[in-house]
Parts: sequence; C-alpha cells; structure tokens
Amino acid sequence: MNFKENVNLLKIKLDKASKIGIISHIKPDGDNLGSLFSLGTVLKRQYGDKIDILKSDNIPDKYNFLSNYNKAIEPNKDTNYDVVIVLDCGDEKRLGKYEHVLNGAVVVNIDHHISNKSFGDINFVYSDASSTGEIVYKILKQMNIKIDQEIATCIYVAISTDTGSFKYDNTTKETHEIAGKLLDLGIDLNNITKRVYQSIKLNDALYFIRTLKNIEFFYDYRLAIVCSSNVNGYNNQDTEGIVEYARDIDTVEVACFIKEIEENKIKVSLRSKSYVDVAKIAEKFDGGGHVRAAGFTLCNTIDCVKDKIILEIEKYLG
Repeated sequence: MNFKENVNLLKIKLDKASKIGIISHIKPDGDNLGSLFSLGTVLKRQYGDKIDILKSDNIPDKYNFLSNYNKAIEPNKDTNYDVVIVLDCGDEKRLGKYEHVLNGAVVVNIDHHISNKSFGDINFVYSDASSTGEIVYKILKQMNIKIDQEIATCIYVAISTDTGSFKYDNTTKETHEIAGKLLDLGIDLNNITKRVYQSIKLNDALYFIRTLKNIEFFYDYRLAIVCSSNVNGYNNQDTEGIVEYARDIDTVEVACFIKEIEENKIKVSLRSKSYVDVAKIAEKFDGGGHVRAAGFTLCNTIDCVKDKIILEIEKYLG
C-alpha cells in the first residue's frame, strides 16, 4: 500500500476500535516523546477515553511541558487493545517489559530507523525521514487534521532533537520546510530551547564531566570510547550528549559510549561523523539504528564488550 492508502486504512481501524494504545520505546528521547504526545494529543481529542497514551519508561523532566505529558500511563497487563500504535521503535523488543500490549492488537508501526523490519500490520517506515516526528506530521496532514501550536511544539521537539538541532545529515530541505511551518504556528522556540537543551541538572553535569575523564582513543584518534560502570554510583544519571561530545572531537570518526545499566548488562551507543555506517556495526550485535547513530545491548562485562567493539570497528577504520 502507498502512504495515502495506509493513512485511510489507519483511520478505518481507529474508528472501529473500542480501545487504542499509543506507545514508544524505553529510554525515551525527544523524537519518541514528541511523536508520542503530538499524535496522542490528536487522538485524545478525536477519540477521548478510547485512547491510552502509554509510557514504557520514566520520562525525563525536561519534556514535561509537552502536551498531555500528565496523561501518560504505564500499560496495564489486564487491558486489551484493538489497535496499538508503536512509535520510533526499530523492533518490538524496544518496548521492554511492555511488549505484551501488542498481543491481539492491530499494530501500527511508525518509524524511520533503517533497521526496522516492518513488524506492524500497518507500516509507516521511511528511513529517509529525519525523524518519526516528521512522519507523524505527514500523517496528520494527510488526515486533514489541523496542527495547532500545542501539537506543533511536540513535533518540533521530535524533529529538532533527532536531527541534532538540524546538524545531522538526515536533515533535508523538506525537514527545514516542515520546521518553518511549525514556527509559523507560533511555537515558543525560546522556551523549547531552554527546556530541552539548557536545563541540565547539576548532578548530570557533574556525571558528564566525570565520565568524560575516562575517554580513550584508538586508531590514530579516529575512534573514541567512553565507559561508565554501574559501580560509580551514577547509573541513573542522564547520559544524553556524552557520545555526541566524543564524536565531535576533530580527529574522531566513530564514538562509542559503553554503559553498564545492570550487572553484566551493557548498553552501547554509537555515533559516526562522515563515512562509517554504525547501523551495520550495531546489527552485528543484534542492535540497530541509523547510519550515523545506532546502538545495542549485550549481556557481558564492560571490558569484554569494549574489546569486541574495538575489533569490529577496526574493519571500518583499520
């Protein structure tokens, strides 16, 4: 089916459903939350209590200004949904312990990750889109839904964060055009900037500084690796930005942030600058993502994971 046909089918399924859930991935970021709350707000207005905006994880405080933030609930194992809309998830496992919400439901998969396997019954998977927020915008326009300031704010947050404030090469002319239209709707750009980019908590800043002291370089400073162990007492801190900072060092092509999230459970974030496809690297470890930003999780020790990563990246940098 083409895009228009998929939108029409989505509308039919939503109209017929008695209960609808909308959910996104664990470890939420600006794109998944902006997409969740923009589409969730629209559906709440249209379908009322038929809609549950579901959170699969704790939501960072800096996003609490987004529309319907206070309406997000944890999925109830006893609630059965006729339709579940999954946003910004490369695969179902990124829903974590709440993957069960898909059971028996018509699954609508909206995503831009190149590694997405189109697991939905209805798939809006476009890897050439800058963000899931950009796809949500196009769906709403196709449905002839008026996008007001409240919804526009959520979509702008989604697009801005997943393009690195329009710096990454997933940013296109169309991305800028959509952002311009959202600005025309009167969104408060200064407030968005302060809330999303200029509200780092002091403890998070101290963690950032402390963690970066562990940076190591390999292959003539073209690979940067930062490790953070659970034993340092900062496991719950916001780690956003660490891997990007390492990537932005002038000699670095690939940056890697290796974080122990539980004992012998390691989360790896990968970023590249110019020519290395980190999605292919992540796929070697059953992960996924984008050409310039990807990740995966392994059950092992930090040192073992680091050794595996160094050997794999050598194929691209060696």
